[in-house]
Amino acid sequence: MAEENKVIEQWWRVVRLIIPYFLVVGAFQVCGIFLLGLRFKDIGQDLPGFQSFVMMLFTTAGTFLVIWLLRKYADKGTLASLGFKPFFEKDIFWGILMGFVIMLSGFLILLASHQIKYLNSNFVFSELLYEFLFLTLVAFTEELVLRGYVLTNLMGSMNKYHALLVSAVLFSLMHAANANYGWLPAVELFFAGVLLGLSYVYTRNLWFPVALHFSWNFFQAMFGFNVSGHHIFGIISHVRERDNLWNGGAFGFEGSVLSLILQVLAIAVVYFLFRKRKVVN
Repeated sequence: MAEENKVIEQWWRVVRLIIPYFLVVGAFQVCGIFLLGLRFKDIGQDLPGFQSFVMMLFTTAGTFLVIWLLRKYADKGTLASLGFKPFFEKDIFWGILMGFVIMLSGFLILLASHQIKYLNSNFVFSELLYEFLFLTLVAFTEELVLRGYVLTNLMGSMNKYHALLVSAVLFSLMHAANANYGWLPAVELFFAGVLLGLSYVYTRNLWFPVALHFSWNFFQAMFGFNVSGHHIFGIISHVRERDNLWNGGAFGFEGSVLSLILQVLAIAVVYFLFRKRKVVN
């Protein structure tokens, strides 16, 4: 009976996040809308760099507030215990490197196979800075929620690998409202959830998935791909010969078969890198 009650409690922690998350984060986003002079229908749209950064800043603030309150007063824990401890420079390095290698490899393969055609390069420092800040906040926010809070509690109620799969499904569904989301992006994002969560299963540390998540999005944009259906600034501009399963079409590289193949290889690399790593308290 005690074990059953524990399972129910861990699931309840995940479920009870939903309503306060949408209420608090929504309230913060409304503040961002008024500050920027936007309209409510602009939420979720592709905004200019500065506006995207400000809106994400309010989203991140609301998210941290909700998670902190639940963790401190309901779970009797700390934010640090969700994975921000201690600071692992090597994890950040490997996370950034892996995202860069995957995106560079994908870009070069698609270029060589004539799936895409290079147009030009365009360097705008201010846009690059805002995008860097925006995608850093995206990575911290999504990893705190999905891997830090949700996956932690799921692992308290089921086998850690089953918990990883459930969290990966939730990660994919989080993007269901994005433009051009379909069955292949859904599958690919599921594997992305596995890739991002696998190291956390072994280490309970968020630095690697945060770094990988940031790097994945940042370099995907830099090489001219849409990011999860959103068009944002990139240094390289290219055009697709035609939208197909290999280049990901309008959803971006992460909606492609090639991305899926590279992710499976990356999952194997992460497994061998982290499977023997000890959890640091």
